[in-house]
Amino acid sequence: MRYSRDPRLEPGELDQVKGGGRAAAPPTPASAFFDRVGAESSAEARRCGLLLVGGSSVRDRAVRAAQGALRFDKEPSLWSHAAVVLEWPQGAAADSVVGAEVSLEPPSPADQVPERNGVTLFRLSRYLDRDRYPHLAFATFTSGERATAETTERKSSGEGARPPTMKELKDAIVSAALEPNGDRVRYPFWDWLGPWSRWIYASHAEVSPLAQGVPLPGAAFCEYAFEAARLDLTPGATGPATCPEVLWSTLLHWHKRIGDVGGESVAVQVWSAIDAGETARVARPTSLDKEFVGTRTGTKEQAVVPAKGKVSKRRLK
Repeated sequence: MRYSRDPRLEPGELDQVKGGGRAAAPPTPASAFFDRVGAESSAEARRCGLLLVGGSSVRDRAVRAAQGALRFDKEPSLWSHAAVVLEWPQGAAADSVVGAEVSLEPPSPADQVPERNGVTLFRLSRYLDRDRYPHLAFATFTSGERATAETTERKSSGEGARPPTMKELKDAIVSAALEPNGDRVRYPFWDWLGPWSRWIYASHAEVSPLAQGVPLPGAAFCEYAFEAARLDLTPGATGPATCPEVLWSTLLHWHKRIGDVGGESVAVQVWSAIDAGETARVARPTSLDKEFVGTRTGTKEQAVVPAKGKVSKRRLK
């Protein structure tokens, strides 16, 4: 296998990207969303946060449609991309927040090379256009309070080896993200870009990559990076179908199983801004038991669509 002289994304390069010369984006609904995340969380909590993006372009919609097979309602997913935010300093502008991703539309195609397994760095400011990216979500991972107290007690009594701290776990995530060739046999992100590119441009003539056991590279990259810290973003998965829809389901329904390292659980907090107007559909059916009761009482419930652009925050327990 041929490598370039410097396939690794070095921390020095990370600083160089952070100090780029692009002007900060003007205030937008997306910037307000990220401002709220920054105001309601600490820099250490946001470090190694998970970013989910739902795009509106033809390419994004093809990716979202492919994930419909994993949903009970078979509707397209809200999400088309996932990435890891490596650092988010307190008070930093979106143009100074840097992450790593495997994108089907990288900011600079020349930087996406096989020597780096398709991984590129990005700035949060690229996702400030809410017309282009109508759906946004961000998740932080911190130590569970109760587990931390139990771990502290065990440390003081001298029982067992010291479990890794959350900082050490996040150090492992950053290290893995900057060394994308660490497990290229299991995670060939560069190779997976091919099937997904064919699907994007000719989905009418192709079988969905997910149906062929090909994960979406961006989501699989997040799984790979978190795996280095023994944090499982796809607990209970029965096949190689990692995609943003699976990560979203994990955050909402399986977050308690993401990690339990050395007796220390992981607390997950999620912010989301979903454009209800962009996803407006026919009202969803109620559960069968409610419909059965309704046939006897002559009433019928309908789903309530939230206001457009509403920002929600979930503290998951």
